Amino acid sequence: MSVYQNIEIVMIEKKKNNPSTMDFHAHKRYELFYCLSGAAQLTLYGNNTDNTEPFLYKISPNEFVLIGENVLHKIENTEKCEHIVMEFKTISQHFANEPTISSLLTNCCLKLTDTKNILFYLKKIRKNITFDEQFISSLSYCLFHEIKILFNEQISSQPSGNVFIKHAVSFIVSNLANDIHSNDITAYCQVSSQYLNKLFNEYFQCSFMAFLTKLRLQNSLTLLNESPMPINQIAKSVGFHNSACFIRNFTKSYGITPTEYRNQSSSSYRKYDLLETQKKFNQYTSIVIPKSINDDI
Repeated sequence: MSVYQNIEIVMIEKKKNNPSTMDFHAHKRYELFYCLSGAAQLTLYGNNTDNTEPFLYKISPNEFVLIGENVLHKIENTEKCEHIVMEFKTISQHFANEPTISSLLTNCCLKLTDTKNILFYLKKIRKNITFDEQFISSLSYCLFHEIKILFNEQISSQPSGNVFIKHAVSFIVSNLANDIHSNDITAYCQVSSQYLNKLFNEYFQCSFMAFLTKLRLQNSLTLLNESPMPINQIAKSVGFHNSACFIRNFTKSYGITPTEYRNQSSSSYRKYDLLETQKKFNQYTSIVIPKSINDDI
């Protein structure tokens, strides 16, 4: 395993599979899937208003997807697909507030085309994963730095609406634990609340304040899964005024309390049916760029 700051690389492998289908699954790790040749299709349940219909992403050579933790998904090799898959997890409870890669992890899935050195660093990490820890840490930093640059370049090349979204999301992520009001976000982006809400509803099917709440709840899932912090501390660290407000929003969204979620998460992963439970979790928390827009960035 390799650790760089908040990132722990759990596994990295190169695979070549014939056309095949895997079952839906979710894990408490982030996944990077890079297509070398052939083609694959990612099927993912996210922030759908109709949660019976998943999002579909076709992955072609030199394209890669970054899949968030606790996201229900499956990857099918539609053609003979050679690919590199890397799984990693966070080791800091404040990972989502880190400025270096926070913008990459606000979505439960991100698809990009490699025009940089992503493949170069993936190959280097895979080749040296069992050797020099410091070297792997440096490579990990370079990899995610390149992904962030690539993300920013492809977002910035889009019309101004995408730039406002990028700025708003960046502000929300950077100030997640603070007391954020709608006028704080609009003042930072220098747009009206009506226009910003229109953009957020187009991109994420919710208002920017609903996005803020969903992101706070999404971060609380990680803390409930991986941290021994008491509920009141988790509430404060993700930006809720008090634990009562946090518990009320959490229970309204998921149908169970934070304590119940923590208990079921620690017992054989979850006591509830994975598919139905995960679809409900993602309906309220996973922030997904719609397919029509994701194909363009």
